[in-house]
Amino acid sequence: MKSILAKDFLTVDLGRRGENFARQILFDLGPWREIYGEGHAELLAELPEQSHPYPCATVREDNLLIWKVSAADTSVAGKGKCELTYYVGDQLVKSAVFHTFIADSLAEPGDPPAPYTSWVNDVFRAKADAIDAKKEIENMSVSLETLPEYSTPDVIKSQKESGIHLTFRLPSASNGYTPVRGVDYFTPEDLLLFESHIESQLNERLGDLEEGLDHILDLQASLIGGEMA
Repeated sequence: MKSILAKDFLTVDLGRRGENFARQILFDLGPWREIYGEGHAELLAELPEQSHPYPCATVREDNLLIWKVSAADTSVAGKGKCELTYYVGDQLVKSAVFHTFIADSLAEPGDPPAPYTSWVNDVFRAKADAIDAKKEIENMSVSLETLPEYSTPDVIKSQKESGIHLTFRLPSASNGYTPVRGVDYFTPEDLLLFESHIESQLNERLGDLEEGLDHILDLQASLIGGEMA
């Protein structure tokens, strides 16, 4: 597969009509990450003589967003466009439009991708939300603090640079001991079990998010084939 780096003011050559995964287009996100911070990118394309952009199936590798050009992307010969967008959280902070070109061939024309519909934006936003939630859970931290005797136990949620932090505040007991186990105090064994339960719940939730994200990515990819999975 031939790799082509997309550059400003230069037309991106997608190949000949009907070619399938003959080349991949690389978009360098490094400058945008340096200016705006960590975010996520999306790519829309518009076929020649078409007025409906559609989402491209892309993969992210560090600073590169990679578009592996399929037969659906080269189904119509002529001049088209693609737009690269960069989001930080749910905010669009930067975009760039590139002109594309598909050379004609003697092969039978392919089927163009399904028209771009309004719900595609919802797919993109759900994907971004799932990624953000996944990062929050992966970076979540937990700590324990001791409150004065007979205080009401509580949990404080705070936001740190690394992610969400939960502080569990528990009351102490007279002379370090109380006969009501599990109400006024926790033993070291209790704390280990407690932390293990939290980790188990986080892993379960993370698994749900990853499954949902995979489904969203499948939907995005299926749009390129013009049909829903």
